[in-house]
Amino acid sequence: MIGGGLGEGESMLLYGEFGAGKTQTCFTMSVMSPEKVVYIDTEGSFRVQRIIEICEARGMDTERVLDKIILFQPTNWVEILELLVNFPKYVKETDIGLIIMDSLTKRIRGIEFAGR
Repeated sequence: MIGGGLGEGESMLLYGEFGAGKTQTCFTMSVMSPEKVVYIDTEGSFRVQRIIEICEARGMDTERVLDKIILFQPTNWVEILELLVNFPKYVKETDIGLIIMDSLTKRIRGIEFAGR
């Protein structure tokens, strides 16, 4: 799906219908990343058991993989904005290779902002 992978500084947007495999792709990318992963789960869909299953299927060290995933689970759009504004304060590691936000719009849908 992503060919040779993502290079440094590149980004990707996954979109599709419910059940298309977007979250599963994010889980697999988290497992396969050689560096630390910041996973921002706004959907409440992050499942440690699924990460374990992916690791076992690929013969990977589950504990090592779970240790490299830094999980944030904001519950509303205010927490998302706070996380993004204060990101360097929350994440002190410098060897982050991947940042995932699943989903970008979940906690913002239906909110009307006045002005620009």
